[in-house]
Amino acid sequence: MRKSPIAWVPAAMAAILLLWLAIRLAQPIADTDVFWHMVYAKQMIARHTLRTDHTLYSWMPSSNEMMYCAWLSEMLLLGLWNWSGIAGLAVLRYSAVLLTVVLPAWFAWRAGILRLPFTWLLILFATILGLGATQPKPELFSLLMWHVLLFCYFRFRLAIRQNTDTTRWLYAMPALMLLWVNLHGGFILAGPFLAVTLVAEWIPAWAFPEWLRPAYRLPQVLLRKMTLAWAAALLAIAVTPYGPQYPLQLFADLVLHRTPRPDGIWNSAMQSSFSVAGFNLHLPEFLAFMALVWIVLLTLSVRRGPVDWLIPALNLIYVPLYIAYLRSTFLLPVLFAFSVIWWISAQPLEIWSFPRARLLRIAPLALFLFWIGRSTYELRANPEGYTWIGFGFGYMQPVAEAEFVANLNLGPRLYNMYNSGGYLIWRLYPQYQVMCDPRSFPYLSWFHELYNFTRQASKEEFQQFLARHPANVALIDLSEPLVWRNFLQAPGWYPAYYGPTAAVFVKDNRPAKVGVAAGVMNLHDALVGFHVFEYAVAVADFRTAWAALDQLNRDLRISCNPKRLAAALLYREAHAAVRRGDYARAEQSFLSALEGKTISDRDALMLTLLRALREAAANPTANVDQIAPALRKLAAPQ
Repeated sequence: MRKSPIAWVPAAMAAILLLWLAIRLAQPIADTDVFWHMVYAKQMIARHTLRTDHTLYSWMPSSNEMMYCAWLSEMLLLGLWNWSGIAGLAVLRYSAVLLTVVLPAWFAWRAGILRLPFTWLLILFATILGLGATQPKPELFSLLMWHVLLFCYFRFRLAIRQNTDTTRWLYAMPALMLLWVNLHGGFILAGPFLAVTLVAEWIPAWAFPEWLRPAYRLPQVLLRKMTLAWAAALLAIAVTPYGPQYPLQLFADLVLHRTPRPDGIWNSAMQSSFSVAGFNLHLPEFLAFMALVWIVLLTLSVRRGPVDWLIPALNLIYVPLYIAYLRSTFLLPVLFAFSVIWWISAQPLEIWSFPRARLLRIAPLALFLFWIGRSTYELRANPEGYTWIGFGFGYMQPVAEAEFVANLNLGPRLYNMYNSGGYLIWRLYPQYQVMCDPRSFPYLSWFHELYNFTRQASKEEFQQFLARHPANVALIDLSEPLVWRNFLQAPGWYPAYYGPTAAVFVKDNRPAKVGVAAGVMNLHDALVGFHVFEYAVAVADFRTAWAALDQLNRDLRISCNPKRLAAALLYREAHAAVRRGDYARAEQSFLSALEGKTISDRDALMLTLLRALREAAANPTANVDQIAPALRKLAAPQ
């Protein structure tokens, strides 16, 4: 094995990587998908079938037209939950991510370059860009299976180079695909890789231009074995509870776009790498890094003679998937890491042996530490939405609010939002049925109506929706202000309770007091803090509003939007100015705090009274005796 110029550096990088992962993965469950997956596992056990019925959980129109096959991962998730709850899911996440580090490291060790600092930079690179697929749900298994597939393929190629047995790596492919197709639909994304690797080997060498001619071709005996293994892998994906119709439907929907998917508008995973979310994840920057590395490697390699063009071609094929969908961005970086490890081990670069090239030798370490440091800083300063450093339920799960609704016993129809529906199915079914949930595919026939209900400010359309689809209780995410403001103004609907995630409204039964979950007094996420503040102000619960604002201005300040925090502080100052009689200051503070925001009836009335006081000050004959007391009554207490 080649030794690094500084032998301890790779070991230190490996230790830092593992320590960083221990901290980075210490997060609550970020979304609600895992809960509806576990509900599916319960359904399969209760009905003694691996085919699921998508229509049970919603009182709105839903369909079984789309097949969904993830029974193996759903059973495993439920088993881990029954074993140890959230801790069991955390064990799964840590174990799977650790394997995604071990597999490329193992391959680099077998290839003889594990002690290069650049190798550990590549492993970190693949790990960082795979984190988006590491939530404890079936998608995690696609990340793991992709690593295993690439590990087996490149070990096959390495076995040819080292003249060792190749059979086990080839025939692992059908077993891998048989497992993957029953774990998650992401198996379909391996199709281009398998197709290109096989077709490229069958194309005669003379069919390539001389400059593109492959440096190495498989012997005929290995080509026949590879063809047999790949054919068996193709047959394996038909071995599901749905038979071959399942992969055919996936191909038709994902590749041919046979079924329109209006739900993509809400799914951030369907956004581009060049969207706001993509830039926040630094995806364009990482794409530039990969391009630069390939330019350097190809430039240096072409000078030595024939090049194995299949490997960079495979990387190029996965670039569109990296750019088009955040959900599939993990594919290219993992392929890139394995590819470059293979490339460097096959054609060692002189850069590692230059006695005076210290800058070039420490560059991988410097970039490694930069990425680690930035990621760690962003855990506090720019955390993933609705999460924090720690374990438990993320804020997308309306845990306290669902318990309140369960005790109301007003079922079976529940208005709710897209994001929180997965947890509500888990906690409230069969007592309640949800309106919608993040599965989305059962609801495609009326998704436009759901979008209008959530995103349109028209009160008339909102009332028409309630009339067409009546229910008795609503649990509305605080992240959807248009909807909860519409409920606050809807005749016959009253706020009953709220927590860090959602507000509960009941129909035709005004509660004596609006309940508040204890969790709002100990918030961990700045975005949630702003949601609580704005809702509490809207329902005139200023005690809770000021408590949330104090947390934003103290414990959560590092991750706060400065402009949003300044506006909230100005709003509180405006109320304080009214109480002390400084009406000019109050009016100016209100105007600045509410600029560009939805103004409630209370705030609109206070601004009207402040304006009347200002105009009255210029008119000595005006009677202001009633205006100031009325204004002070509207002001929030300290």
